[in-house]
Order: sequence, then structure tokens, then C-alpha cells
Amino acid sequence: GLFGAIGENGVVRNLTVSGCSFIAGGTTGSVAGICLGKLSGITVGADVSVIGTQYSSFTSELGNEIGGIAGRLYSTARVEDCVNKAYVEGNKMVGGIAGASRDDDGCVIARCVNEGNITGVAPRETSFSGGVEVSNYVETMTGGIAGRFTGDITECVNRGRVSTTVCNAVGGIVGKGYIAIRVKDCLNEGEIHSAYAYAGGILGITTVTAGSDVSTLVENCANTGRITGMSSLGGITGVGANGCLITDCRNLGEVTSSLGRAGGMIGEVSQMVTVKRSFNSAPVSASMLAGGIIGDSPTMSSLTVTQCYNTGDISSGANGGAAGILNATGGSSSVSECYNTGNVEAARFAGGIAGRCSGLTLGKCWSNGTVTPTSSNASFMKSVGTIAGAAMEAEIEGCLYPAYLTPLAGDAESDGITAVTLADMFASSELLGDGFVYAPLCFPMLAGMDDTDVAKVNSAFYMPEDGGNPFETSGNLELSSLEGVEWSASGPVVIEEGIVKPTGEGEACLTATAGEASRTYEIIVVRQSGIDMMPADEDARNNDGDIWFYDLNGRSIDRPSGNSPFLRVITGPDGKRRSSIVVAIPE
Repeated sequence: GLFGAIGENGVVRNLTVSGCSFIAGGTTGSVAGICLGKLSGITVGADVSVIGTQYSSFTSELGNEIGGIAGRLYSTARVEDCVNKAYVEGNKMVGGIAGASRDDDGCVIARCVNEGNITGVAPRETSFSGGVEVSNYVETMTGGIAGRFTGDITECVNRGRVSTTVCNAVGGIVGKGYIAIRVKDCLNEGEIHSAYAYAGGILGITTVTAGSDVSTLVENCANTGRITGMSSLGGITGVGANGCLITDCRNLGEVTSSLGRAGGMIGEVSQMVTVKRSFNSAPVSASMLAGGIIGDSPTMSSLTVTQCYNTGDISSGANGGAAGILNATGGSSSVSECYNTGNVEAARFAGGIAGRCSGLTLGKCWSNGTVTPTSSNASFMKSVGTIAGAAMEAEIEGCLYPAYLTPLAGDAESDGITAVTLADMFASSELLGDGFVYAPLCFPMLAGMDDTDVAKVNSAFYMPEDGGNPFETSGNLELSSLEGVEWSASGPVVIEEGIVKPTGEGEACLTATAGEASRTYEIIVVRQSGIDMMPADEDARNNDGDIWFYDLNGRSIDRPSGNSPFLRVITGPDGKRRSSIVVAIPE
């Protein structure tokens, strides 16, 4: 770098680096190879590249710690308000801001942004065993901010593509959190790709530590970038290991695993992990196990998921499992006060809340997502449920789904699963408790998480006037009036003062929108009679002037009188005029 090393009292600030390349086989950064002091206000331009090279196949001569600004940070180092736009490539620990930090806690990276593409190239490493030369791929740790890190990272953003060519781990903020790490208020917008496994929007993987203390904290972080790879992929972290706590996080980026596990928050859990007050709103798919929050909680795990929800569609391959919240294939898992509105699809072990259910305790959860089995195999069909796929393996209490959903085999395996009417679903406080908030004609939302646009549009719903099937109607629908949500319609319906009125027959769509979030419901409008009914003395036309009334002689009338048939002509949103015979009913 410009400086080989910056001491503990050294300060570099307000520096711009442009028009140059840095190539080395050791610890390298554009500003400093090693930093113990403070770096602030530094900008590294897009016309800069920082490359770690492999001079031989032996460990000691690999380009190990390569960063856009610094190669290695020590516990006394602080990097603040810096921007990297350079392309960075290295062989072991590679990051847009720093390649790595030392193992002792104390290092800080704050308010930094990476916009450059970051690549871990994962060379082979040669050693001798019993006089025989052995060659293996090295573990590559690649992150938008840091490759491997111990310490605090706050208010940082990655916008660059972060990837590895062969090995792991890859994260939008940190490739591998090591020993003790706290990541707060960070955002990843860049695409994340691992050629093998362990990729996440914030962290690729966290280190397994002993004891029950929190060693990895991820708080108030978000991912919007797409995440791809073979296995153990998560919207927040690919693998959450012992001592990992994820809280108040959100994933909006699609997660796709080609050969293994994927989750909206965590792809795979190892030992004691907690996820709370977080949500996923993006599609998650995997060849084996896919979950809206957790892809897999396997043997030896101890997982707690509470106050989380999923709105993304979840799917898995022919021999896997899919769930709105999680799959539990072993260990001990607890899920409480969670809900799912996404559709779930798998050949077997599919559930609105849980797919695989080994060692699972499930309570006070609901799902209105459609669960679809993709196999006609009779034994597979037994492990598909609206709430839980393999429900017989779990302890379930107080879980609900709306009765308009088709009951599945798994639903009959537990007394703790109940189908309820829409009216009871909207007012289910006695069943779900005060961990949720309730609004008229709305599905329950989690208390304290009901102010997000994603939660609102997935809560807002409607009620058919006959209380029947909400997706096939011949009559009016009453819309919810949740604050901040606007309704729109297309097809043979119109919305008048919060009421959806049919104007014909066929397919229609109702869309709830809040900010940038939206949810669309498809309905079928049918007619059971050629005569409609309406209150007498209703105005002849609405505010837009697109509804007109005529008597049976063709004369225009302003206010239809009671019990008299007349012709109503409506100009729909598509510009087409539709007519129907209507009888006004006196109040």
C-alpha cells in the first residue's frame, strides 16, 4: 500500500487514491498493508485495483490478507467514513475495506461503503504428509467490508458483487465472523455468490465458540442482494454457529441453493442460535431444504426462533423439504409467535410453518400461505401440512390457519392445529395472545413489527359479504382500511368507498400497496343470478361518473325507487361498458 504499516498513533484522513494498481503476495491494501491507527475520509477510486497473487503453492507465500483500503487491522485500529470503489481480489481473506483483523477484540469499522467487486480466488495449498505432497483448496473468506473480522462493524454498506471461484465463505459485509463480532445497522445491496457453500447477505459464516454467551451479534441489518451458491445460503448468514444472535433483521434478496440448504435468515444452524424480530420477504429455493427463516436446524443444534415472519415463496427439490419458517432435522428447536403468508412447494416435508419437524416445539403461530405437494406419491403426501409437514414429530400448540385453505394430511396429526373462519382469524387474540396486534379485516401482525410496509400489505385483507370463499365471489367484498395501505383493482370489479363490487364475470385482481411493498390477490367473479340488488335512493353515478341508471324503457333516472327493476350501466377500468338488471331494495 501507500504505507506498509500505520502505527497505533498514526492517522490518515481525507485521502483519495486513484489511477493505480497494488499487486502483492502478502498483506496488502491500497492505503496500508497493516494498520493499528485510524483511517478516515478515504476514497479509493474505481480506476484502482488491489490484487493478491500466489507466488507458489505453499501457505507462507499466498496473498493472504487483501483489502481495498487496508490488508490487516489490529485491535486498536479504527476505519471510519471510507469508500472503496476498487476491484479487490485475493486468495484467503479478502474485503472491500479490510482483508482481515487480528483475533483480539477491539477493532472498529464504521460508516464505510464498498462499491467495488470483491473476489476470492481460492487457490490450492500444498503441504507434505509422511513425505507425500498433498494439495487442497484453502478456505477463502470474502466480504464486501472485511474478509475475516473480530470486533465491531456499524452503519456500513456494500453495493459490489462479492464472490468466490471455488471455496467458502462469502458475505455482503463479512465473509467469516471470527471469535467475537458485532454487526449493526448494516446493509448489503450487492450480489453474493459462492462457488461452493456458506454465503449470506451479511455474514458468510460465524465461528463456533464454546459456552452459551453471544459471540456473534447481527442487529438491525438488511440484505437486498441476490444470493446464490451450492449450499448453506442465507439472507443474513449462510451458517449461524454457536453463540449467534440475529435480531431485528430483514431479507429482501432472493436466495437460491443449487445443491443443499437455504434460508431467508440462516441457511444452516450449528449448535445454540437465536433469531428474533426478523422477517424474510423474498423467494427462497433449494434442492434439499428451504425455509423462510431457517433452511435447516440439524442434529446437535439448539435453535430459538421467535417473533419472526415470512412473506416470500419457498420451494425445494424432489427429495427435500420446504417451510414458511424452518426445517428441523434434529437437535432441539423452538418456534413461537411466528407467521407465514408465502406459498410453500415441495415433494414432501412441506409446511406453512415447519416442514421437517424433528425435535421441534411449535406454539402460537399461523399461516395463510398455500402449501402445494409436487409429488403424487402417497407416502410423500402424508408429510405435507398447512402448518407442519411431519407434524407427528413435533409438539404443537395454538397454531391456526384459515378454513378456506384445503386441509392436508399433516394437519390431522396434531390437536394443536386448528382451522378457523376468516372472522375468527381476524380476531384471534384468545388463541394467539398479546404477542400479536389485531385490526378489522386483517390477519394478525406481530406486536412491535406492525409498522413496516411489508407487514401491512400482507396483513390487509377483505371479507366476502356472504362470509364464503374469498377467492371466488358473486357478491361484494369489504376491504380492510389499514393505515398506510391503498387498494386497487383490475378486471370486472370496481372499488367504491371500501367495497369491491362486481361489474361482470371473470378473473380480477385486488392489490394492497404500502410504500414499495404490495400484495396481490387473484379472485374469480361469478354470477349466480341475472338480477343484482342495491339500496334504494343511491346516487345515479359515483364521483367519476362511470355508473348510470335507466328504467326498462331506456329513460335515464337519477335515483332508482324501491322494488323497481332498472338497468345499471358501468364503465369499468378497462373502458368497457357492462350492463345488468338491478332491483333497488328499500331500507
